[in-house]
Amino acid sequence: MAGQIAKLFVRGSLCNVTAKLLDESQRQRVAEVVNLVRTDPMLQAARQAFINALGNTIGNEYKDPSFAEQEANIAVWRASVSSLYHKPMPEVISNPKQRKKYFQEWIFNALKQILNENKVARTRINQTITGINTDLATKLVSNFLTDNHIPILSVDHKSDKCIVVKAELLRLPASMLPNLWKIDHTLRRHRVKLSYNGENCSNIRIATDKPELIAIQIPKTINIKMVSFESHDTEDGESLRYTFEYQLAQNSLVADKVEFADVVQFIRGRLPEDAQTALDIIVSPPDAYIQQHGDDTRQCTIAKFLNKTPKEMANIFSLIRMHCLSAGVGL
Repeated sequence: MAGQIAKLFVRGSLCNVTAKLLDESQRQRVAEVVNLVRTDPMLQAARQAFINALGNTIGNEYKDPSFAEQEANIAVWRASVSSLYHKPMPEVISNPKQRKKYFQEWIFNALKQILNENKVARTRINQTITGINTDLATKLVSNFLTDNHIPILSVDHKSDKCIVVKAELLRLPASMLPNLWKIDHTLRRHRVKLSYNGENCSNIRIATDKPELIAIQIPKTINIKMVSFESHDTEDGESLRYTFEYQLAQNSLVADKVEFADVVQFIRGRLPEDAQTALDIIVSPPDAYIQQHGDDTRQCTIAKFLNKTPKEMANIFSLIRMHCLSAGVGL
């Protein structure tokens, strides 16, 4: 049996030992809280990020997502017992915002423990992929959307020169736009042009004037053994937290580095002042921002820096996405 899966059963056994110390009414109450957390929409993203992160650990021990899901369930069960009986905090259970914050932290800490047990580090290798330029472009774009949890509604092969991918693009995090631009720039070197149209810019049109066989070399992030994750982490776990929250984004198939300052300036000129400032932070955080928040460009962190409410910040990010896509990013 693989090392981490064996530890999964040990962790489960320890929960059983703890459960025997509770009476029937207490076990029932814990089960109710666990079910509440498992079905809480506000915590689904944390659970899925946890499962995805473990799916990429050394040896593919968690390739079967059911094992990773069991680890998440154990973390939630332990957190429920702690909140009810070790350090009673009734407000954590009753208040949705407090519940999200408390249980998300437990899930994150469980992930940190497992990854540290694996002694995992990350490195990058070059990978060459080949194919007809429009087909290869469709693959790159589709992988990018899938990695960022953007539903692909359809892929329409109009001709050998044109393919249209329809997706819910407005759900794409603004922090991921630079990666899409890099794909765009790389494909243009191979006679492929991306453009955006349709209602809410939902269509990505992939077109070329000459279908041809091409090869593209792309970097890919992989895990390696025998290096402590802690050696790359800060005392409070911030770099690991970044990995947790952007796990899929860091594994995206992204083309080689390109300069897109001109593109950013073009889009920036079409935005109001607040959105311009947010875009500047996403692309290249100023010193004042870095001093306070480092390279953390999550929407909630930018909102804190700009003194915006979550709703105000969500509107700003939606506006940025809309202008980027409607302008035809990378053109």
